[in-house]
Amino acid sequence: MFTIAIALPLFAQEQLKVVTYNLQGMRPGTNYQVRLYFMVQFFKELNPDIICMQEINETLDGGGEDNMARVIADSLGDFFGIPYHYTFSQTHIAWDEFREGVGIVSKHPVIEEGFHSLPRGVFLRKVVWNHVDSPIGLVNIFSTHLSYLPEHNHIRVQQVEQIIDYISQKEEDFPSIAAIVGGDFNCTPDSEPISLLVSTGSDTFYYDTFAEANPGANGYTIPAGAPTSRIDYIFYRNTGNAAIDTSLIVMDETYDNSHYCSDHLGVMTVFSLDDSKTGGTNQGYLPEEFELFQNYPDPFNQQTTISYFLPRSTPLRIDVWDILGRNITTLVEENHSVGFYSVTWNAELYSSGVYFYRMSSENFTATKRCILLK
Repeated sequence: MFTIAIALPLFAQEQLKVVTYNLQGMRPGTNYQVRLYFMVQFFKELNPDIICMQEINETLDGGGEDNMARVIADSLGDFFGIPYHYTFSQTHIAWDEFREGVGIVSKHPVIEEGFHSLPRGVFLRKVVWNHVDSPIGLVNIFSTHLSYLPEHNHIRVQQVEQIIDYISQKEEDFPSIAAIVGGDFNCTPDSEPISLLVSTGSDTFYYDTFAEANPGANGYTIPAGAPTSRIDYIFYRNTGNAAIDTSLIVMDETYDNSHYCSDHLGVMTVFSLDDSKTGGTNQGYLPEEFELFQNYPDPFNQQTTISYFLPRSTPLRIDVWDILGRNITTLVEENHSVGFYSVTWNAELYSSGVYFYRMSSENFTATKRCILLK
């Protein structure tokens, strides 16, 4: 009926490696199957914790099985022997043949995820979000791809403004030690959209991690064979005790002495904890109160995951109730230690409708609503 997965470690470990990479999709004539195979090989060597991806493609008739983010996540999971999570949100149809979108691959538990649609250019753009229980603590990860036409600078400014607002909203609802934004911004470091992000005159400015770690270096990312411009970035806003260790250009080698995996190079930034900001505790952000999160997905078909946090050891119970107030199943009934947890409800035996799940301990009760659609 259910399984419990503990989303730990509770205490932060050493580093968090974040990569941003534009995959070039399944563009006709680029031998994308071979490119994707070698992308996976390079990612195995880099072993990143998080990959922010742009130009993720899947075929129109493939049922999502050949989604590039999914293939990468599954391949890395098989190689490292742990489950990887992938998020994909479609933006448009590319070359009349493929669904295209942006996404995130994570080797660490994703507590919540979502997306926000940005002002439209030639076609829809989005920013996707993961709230991740990472090795250095809770982090909010965002991946985006801005409008590409040179004359769309004003649209990119509007897109960045909405990204900033979206991040602020998620940081308020899901506190973390850092907000990290990876993406193809389609504009150079001296442009207005980038200046809007890194302006130290604002209350919410972000660090350009490559520029901070490599003063004076150009960090060019396009075109892959002979790069002359930088439009791919990893930004971060420190809301806790995260710090930049290193940042470098990656995916910058050919796989056959002449071809690159994409027309972009990637950027990888390594983050660690700054103990001077935590009194040397080496502990990431932890909520101070009990937390019961909204289930995901919702609405759901057959299975959904419920996540929660306990600030102290306690006996715990999670029950599911139908709309008539009947207790139909108990998902959790046991003693828990401090930490983040998640439980999966398999609702295959129940009919479509509105249900409620309730978490209760000695001194805390919370209830949330969910919708089962079959």
